[in-house]
Amino acid sequence: MGRGIARQSANYYKNKFNIWHTNPPIKGVENKHGIFNRLKQLEFLGIQENNCKMDLFLKESWNKEIEKYLSKKKKLIGFQIGASTISRMWFSDRWIKLGKKLLKLYPNIQIVLTGSLNEKKLTDEVEKGINDKRVSNLAGQFSLGGAASLIAKLDLLITPDTGPLHIAFALKTP
Repeated sequence: MGRGIARQSANYYKNKFNIWHTNPPIKGVENKHGIFNRLKQLEFLGIQENNCKMDLFLKESWNKEIEKYLSKKKKLIGFQIGASTISRMWFSDRWIKLGKKLLKLYPNIQIVLTGSLNEKKLTDEVEKGINDKRVSNLAGQFSLGGAASLIAKLDLLITPDTGPLHIAFALKTP
């Protein structure tokens, strides 16, 4: 994580728009999540804040998008397979191995494959590899709000560092 923050700080200092700023660049907080850098930038405006809590408020229409896709009788384990860069992702064989192991150990779970339509090829590969009726491939099925509602209904989301991770954090989904 430290290298990511260092890279982010370096990019901030090399930002081509810095010539338009009247204030000097603010050095980022090393070895901490990027949100701390955003809070540090607020200090320039005189805002002293250290609360990193994120909130996301779901619309009822988003909840209705997902209702028919989920089992009410099973624990729901989400797999967010894709990420913005390949370096953040697991290989499909690892997702398949994890899925098979979880389904063997816990017969009362449903694995929900999440993701965007662009990630459907990845989720199709994992679904085929696990080959179990308790796997629901829902990648690309919902609006962004519907995907957030789906994440809120999960008992657990397993994900790389990507947008759905931050949505889960805001919704308090483990």
